[in-house]
Amino acid sequence: MNTINRSYYPASGLSAQGVNPQSDSPPPSGLKSGHDSKLIDFGPPQQTTGLQSPPNSLGSRPQTPASNTSSGTTESPVELLLNKLVEAIRNILKDLFSGSSSNQQKGSTPPPAQTQREQAPTSPQSSSTTPAASPSSPSVAQGKPEKPFVVQNDYPMEKPVTLQKNTAATPPDTSPPAGKTPDKPTAAGTPATHDLLPPKASTPAIEPSDAAEKVAKSATRYASGPGADMSGMVGFARQANTTGGNNGKVVTVNTVADLKKYMEDDTARTVKLGANLSADSKVTINFGANKTLLGSDKGNSLHNIYLASSKTASNDIFQNLNFTHDSRYRENGDMQMFISSGQKYWIDHNTYTGTKDQNPKGLDKLLYVGGTADNVSLTNSKFKNNEYGVILGQPDDSPAAKAAYAGYPRMTIANNVFSNLDVRAPGLMRHGDFDVFNNSIDNFHLGFTATGDANILSQSNYFGNGVDTSHKPSNRGVLDDYGDAHFKDIGSNATFTQKSPVTVWTPSYHRDIKTAEQAKAYDLANAGAKPVN
Repeated sequence: MNTINRSYYPASGLSAQGVNPQSDSPPPSGLKSGHDSKLIDFGPPQQTTGLQSPPNSLGSRPQTPASNTSSGTTESPVELLLNKLVEAIRNILKDLFSGSSSNQQKGSTPPPAQTQREQAPTSPQSSSTTPAASPSSPSVAQGKPEKPFVVQNDYPMEKPVTLQKNTAATPPDTSPPAGKTPDKPTAAGTPATHDLLPPKASTPAIEPSDAAEKVAKSATRYASGPGADMSGMVGFARQANTTGGNNGKVVTVNTVADLKKYMEDDTARTVKLGANLSADSKVTINFGANKTLLGSDKGNSLHNIYLASSKTASNDIFQNLNFTHDSRYRENGDMQMFISSGQKYWIDHNTYTGTKDQNPKGLDKLLYVGGTADNVSLTNSKFKNNEYGVILGQPDDSPAAKAAYAGYPRMTIANNVFSNLDVRAPGLMRHGDFDVFNNSIDNFHLGFTATGDANILSQSNYFGNGVDTSHKPSNRGVLDDYGDAHFKDIGSNATFTQKSPVTVWTPSYHRDIKTAEQAKAYDLANAGAKPVN
């Protein structure tokens, strides 16, 4: 009688195939020659690791149980029945092992190899080529700090300025209000040497690293709310319906990295400073559209952090911020707020502090609004302690620039304090329409500088403690007039010697005008960054 070896257990590390007994007995009757029968292995099945046949314990050769009778002996019916039973059990176990192996393969099959299409090219002669750089994205050398904004010369009558080239076209205004000056050529239509727009970079340059920033906290908090208080908005920003990040998410940031993250896209958002932010070296934030940036609690400061409009910037509000910088940043292009395109900006209750007490001479300015920027209101802010104050309008007096930038920007300048600035207070004004009322200017040498076909309406501004070139008391510098603008003053406390024609332009919106003396008292009490209650 044939027997089944039930005492077989594969030794660890040995293949079941290597120890399976191979019988020389003839196959049971009923099996055809070459039939792939298997010896049943009752030991533990081997683990499969890939696409392969069932466990090796089920051998590939026809196997029969060992026989203790001669090969010529006829099998009894009991033996035939037992062999059939063994064969049936063998087939059942084979099916079970096949199913188990298939499941294991599904769980352990490695990911398919890369196809030729998915593989990276192996040589530079691959069919995939590097795309050419976009003409609107000047290349920037890797590892080098971003060049500062270049305004080589803002004196109108000297040699033509040489400005940093940027071939990116200035985006047109998307919704100009009725009555706007007819569409003008953008900055791209003027000679490249007069393009003041800062170079586009994939990320704003940080001269060393954000790791050097000085911050008190690191957590970013989220909330919801209306954002800035809009009740004090006046002038062109209000007329154009500036909303900033109102009705978007409110985010509180405590690091320079988070400030960059939440200011450099175009999603409507209010970004609140949760701490004073400082960097060891100059950091530029290229802000996008639909943002409100708020100093909170104590009117938080931004030290060595420069804000510049990106290509998509528009509809932004900056409120209750203290801007300061190191005295080493006194070059012509160092401007802590720089707006060169887009429309609908409200700059309110900020303080801009220079470094004249540490370094009396420098070409840096505290604020620039020019290029094709439009519908801007500068209100309730303070500019102090610098040689130069504010520069407004594209710094180019060529005929081409006068044609290209005519009417830009339209800007309201109201209820601000300009203190201890030698020149550009309330500003050098070119090309645009400027409504300037109820400002207080003291300790100055030159006040208005008018040129470049600008329309300037001055009303009830207070000038005090002016000096001449010998630093003797004099208010004769209230108007530095180059004769190619249009200017008019009503109600200020100074006498203006005018060369340019009198402007007939007036803004179309309502204004509440104080007297010059009332304006001085109001401005000194209210201008600048204030704690938030």
